[in-house]
Amino acid sequence: MRIALAIAAGALACGVAAFSGDPSTSPEAIAANSILEAAQVPAVETFSVERLHEKITVEQDRSGLNRGAVLTRLFKKITEGATSDSDAVLRVGAWVQRYFVHPMYTPLRANGEGVYDPVQLLRLRRAQCGQVNRVMLDILAAGGYRGRVVQLKSHQGAEVFYDGAWHYTEADSLDQGQQFVDGNGQIPSAEAIFKNPSLADGVCYSCETLKIYNRVPDEEWNAYKQRNPEYSQGGRWKMVFSVKPLYYEKDQGTSDPEYGWLDYKTYK
Repeated sequence: MRIALAIAAGALACGVAAFSGDPSTSPEAIAANSILEAAQVPAVETFSVERLHEKITVEQDRSGLNRGAVLTRLFKKITEGATSDSDAVLRVGAWVQRYFVHPMYTPLRANGEGVYDPVQLLRLRRAQCGQVNRVMLDILAAGGYRGRVVQLKSHQGAEVFYDGAWHYTEADSLDQGQQFVDGNGQIPSAEAIFKNPSLADGVCYSCETLKIYNRVPDEEWNAYKQRNPEYSQGGRWKMVFSVKPLYYEKDQGTSDPEYGWLDYKTYK
């Protein structure tokens, strides 16, 4: 069985390289440095199971921090040494995969709405699929890349446009720098995976997060995957891609309190 995964050259190393921060003392540089320093330890090693079961309420950030400047600093650091658009996108995807962990409950505002401010989510390090993939898109947008959220069945993923095409890029439910690839070794679009479910064969769904929740040694974890093939052998992904993708793309810039995610266009 062909494992439909791709790992960017250098993508895994980008999260663990020796940390050297921006010497600037601006609030944006301090925020970016704090996030980059935290990234030295994967989120799955940071939180106990109890903390992953907490209900999280986040107050709106009214500090006036220039979120775009923070994201630009992160993009430049994460993509240092990238040799192509594909390499840069995969590096950001791998970094975000490593940086976040998927909690039991979606972080919310006091009014029950979701949190989409990318800097607040980066400080929190716990977020669900639509939040994590939006953070990845916001970091990439700071580097000039167009992106959109992809609504699938019980999941929100993301696509990034480069080399003249859309590429499905997953930061939440894949890990270790993995992405879907087609028979030509290219990152396909969500539409392509929807039309060809065999691209999901052997792709494990949220394996690192599931392992943390189960807190088991490797040999027991391997046994767990054998008992749950819907997660470890692509069945869960085939369910996710069983509906035609719907797309959300920012429509009014980044000025609203959730960095543009309150105003978006929806299309198929």
